[in-house]
Amino acid sequence: AGVNPYPGQGSTAESPDKVFTPVHLFWGHPVSSRWSLGFGVYTPFGLATEWDNKDTFPGRFISTHASVTPFYFNPVVAWSPAAGVRLGGGIMAVHSSVTLERNVGIPSPTGPSPDVLDMGTVTLEGSNSQDFGVNLGAQLDLSRRVTVGGNFRSGVTTTYDGTATFTFRGTGTGLDPQLQLIFPKTQGVATEVTMPALAVAAIAYGTDTFLLEADLGWTQWSKLQGLDLTFAEDSSLDSNIPLGWEDAWFFRVGAEWWLNPRTALRLGAYYDETPQPLTSVGPLLADSSRTGLSLGLGRQLNESLRADLFGLWLLVPDRDTELQNRDGFNGVYANSV
Repeated sequence: AGVNPYPGQGSTAESPDKVFTPVHLFWGHPVSSRWSLGFGVYTPFGLATEWDNKDTFPGRFISTHASVTPFYFNPVVAWSPAAGVRLGGGIMAVHSSVTLERNVGIPSPTGPSPDVLDMGTVTLEGSNSQDFGVNLGAQLDLSRRVTVGGNFRSGVTTTYDGTATFTFRGTGTGLDPQLQLIFPKTQGVATEVTMPALAVAAIAYGTDTFLLEADLGWTQWSKLQGLDLTFAEDSSLDSNIPLGWEDAWFFRVGAEWWLNPRTALRLGAYYDETPQPLTSVGPLLADSSRTGLSLGLGRQLNESLRADLFGLWLLVPDRDTELQNRDGFNGVYANSV
């Protein structure tokens, strides 16, 4: 939830470029018949929304670009205390970066058109040093064909320190000399974001040629209530971007069928509930519940090499802010992924 924003507004919409790409790299090695070690690098949460035609986009005073990219570095150890029982756990070290961009405006003193003078831009860029959490997992074979399992990943609070770069571009009016004097200066900025905790329970049924799995998961998005911005030199710029997100559930089911010893067909479907209330749906992020359908094919080329191919289609309904957007920037946001 929350990683596939694709906002737009009415007849004045501009198309944003989605530039977030998930990364998942894993390595595992058995140490003995009961112990294994592993290491993963992945991005479980992240978003990036960048609007085209930033100088004319009507939502430019709210957001023209926003991205949050956390990288999890996760050493783990797994133990099988008895046949059919597997336990695992590890430490998650999280390094993350955040970028927020928007235009800076001032109400026009000369009349209603334009009602806002566009003075310049501000870009906030920051990163954390390193923050930590834990992940735990367990599997139990109920029979030769049925396995149940679960996993938990703790929330991680990340503190970002960075720079707010203010760029004065001028309004093209005779007020520019006075406006440049009061325009904010480039300075340090800090904020804090809590990456949510996540828990998943699963059950799988398998034979020699067929496997079916179902997952039920919960994400603690309610930790993301707002984004507090604290400026190093000018406290009058301190602000809060309210979000008010709620906990969300997801359900996933997948099947794998080995057509022959070398070729596997895979099918999947999932439903992700959005955590975002209508009040915060806007240019910064416009999320919606979505249904995903996937199809995959695997081919064992030789004893040590396998190739896999898959495609994913997301069915995302349009989301109408219903005049509830807290910035007064209302519209219908359409998604296509």
